[in-house]
Formats: sequence, C-alpha cells, structure tokens
Amino acid sequence: MQPSNAGGDDVFVARLDEDAHDPTPPTTAIAPSGMAGHDGWFRSAVAVGLAGSDPAGESGVAIIDYQVNDQQFERYRTPFSIAAEGTTRVAARATDNSGNVERPAVQTLVKIDLGAPTVAITAPAPGAYLHTDAISVSFSAADPLSGLAANPTATLDGIPVASGETIQPLSLPVGRHTVAVSAEDNAGNVSAAAISFQIVASIQSVTAAVNIYIAGGQIDAATRNSLMAKLQDAQNAYDRGNLTVVRNKLADFIDVCGKRLNAAVAAVLTADARYVLDQL
Repeated sequence: MQPSNAGGDDVFVARLDEDAHDPTPPTTAIAPSGMAGHDGWFRSAVAVGLAGSDPAGESGVAIIDYQVNDQQFERYRTPFSIAAEGTTRVAARATDNSGNVERPAVQTLVKIDLGAPTVAITAPAPGAYLHTDAISVSFSAADPLSGLAANPTATLDGIPVASGETIQPLSLPVGRHTVAVSAEDNAGNVSAAAISFQIVASIQSVTAAVNIYIAGGQIDAATRNSLMAKLQDAQNAYDRGNLTVVRNKLADFIDVCGKRLNAAVAAVLTADARYVLDQL
C-alpha cells in the first residue's frame, strides 16, 4: 500500500480465491415428535421439526421448504403440527446460500392412530342361563387405522377362553360370571369390554343335571330312583303352590346327595338345590 498521494486517481486490488466452491446440495432431517406408540405410529398429534445441514466449508443452509401430502411447498420457519389420523406424507428440501437445492426432497410418513380398537362380545348375552345350558362364547375386535396387533384375548372369570368355545353344562357354578375381552392395535392403543351373566337353577334343571350324571355313569340306578322321586314330588308340590313340601323334598334330596354320591357330583347338585330353596 502506498501511504501518500501520488496522483489524482485512487485504485484498489481485490483477489478472488479460485479454490472457494460449493458443489454439494444441503440435506434435511425430518423429526416428528408426539406420544409414540408401536411400529412407528403416534397416539397423539405430531409436531414436525426440520433441520438442514451443509458440509463444513460450504456456503451453509439458506432456506428449507416443506410439503404436506400433495399441497404446495411452504417455507419452513418453526415446527408445524399434524393432527389428522391415518398416514400423512411430509417432504422437505433445503437450499444453500450458493443456490444448490436438495433433490430429491427427503420425505417421511407420519402415522397417527388416536382411537383404540372396537371390541364386540356377541355371546353370551347378558342374562340368566340354567345350569344345564351349554353356553357359547363369541367375541371380535377391529381397528380401521393401524390394525390389530394380535387377535383379541378374553377371560371367563379370569380364566382364558377362546372365541367359538362352548362352556359345557354344569362346568360353571351357579351365580354371577363375567366375560372380559381386550384388544390392542399396532399403535399401542388398548380397549376392553365385559359382560356379565347369571347361572341359575330350577327344579327342572336339577332334574336335568341328575340325568346328565346318570348318562355319565356317576349315579347308580338305586340312587337315581331316590333322587328322581324326591325331585318329582318337589315339582308337583311347587305346581300346587305348596312351598313347605317343596322345601322338605329338596332337603331330602340334598341329604341323599351327601350320603350316596361322590363329593364332586354331590357338591354341584347340592348347590343347585340350595339355590332353588333360596328363591322360594
């Protein structure tokens, strides 16, 4: 540099660095966040953040544009929200200060499932069933978005049971019982449903129960005749409205059960007879 004037004109010299260049387009990272479920699904609205980067020594990221599904590209400034259930496509492209544009645009799918599966129990229906009835169990579940993670599961009084299964007569005690079904979708949403029903007894059902045990060889002929006679007398008295005789005959029936039947059969028939007594 010349420190003093040497004429009427001033000049300056600038050097252009021929090694400065920016050949690489920038890249964009898409970061969705929300209540994460399973298998890449979210169980809430999703905030989408975008971050661009350019290799070290290059010109740096100038702008990022994004697109939701088939909408027009928009300039990205702050994270944006996606609340629509189902699958939403998000695409993004960055441009650096040298004008290089990211091609193709990076994209990801945002999957949202806010709802739990629907669960239906079609059998048994709530209500009362005689102890000698066969009871079928039927249930199903469905999820229209993420789909079911597995078949629905169910319990009968806490014991696993399958859809299509038949509960055989006399296998449940008299009283209240509950079928509970649960299902989970691929997003991790869980739903449950339950129904309750009653097992009841009558003089006719106790008679039918005795016949079941006779057919199974668990009651001999002599005991059968004694039990059937007492039940028939109880039914005849009930039809006449003589509840005192009904009680006496059922008490005699219970006595014979305790003395002449094995413990398991006696327990079932005795419980049924006592149930009938309690209803009188």
